[in-house]
Amino acid sequence: MRQVVRTGNAGVVCVLALAGVFLVLDIIFVSANVHKIPAGGWFPLRVHVDLDAVLASRPRRNIQSRPCTRICPDRKSASTRSWPERGHPLTTS
Repeated sequence: MRQVVRTGNAGVVCVLALAGVFLVLDIIFVSANVHKIPAGGWFPLRVHVDLDAVLASRPRRNIQSRPCTRICPDRKSASTRSWPERGHPLTTS
């Protein structure tokens, strides 16, 4: 059996490289379409900003802290443990 040894921050470097690629593509796309903003292109940008503000300001639910009654309705008594502790709900145990 082979053992994988990770050294350094290779995962962080890969994530930053991929994010850099997408950032360059986004900058190219926006710079090619910025001339459309005065002719009505401002409207999709405004919708995006408004939706982003709504989604960023709403409270987040912690689904890990709820009992498992909705995931496993066939159990006779509802478990109070979340499914990562008990195992995946689609596997038989």
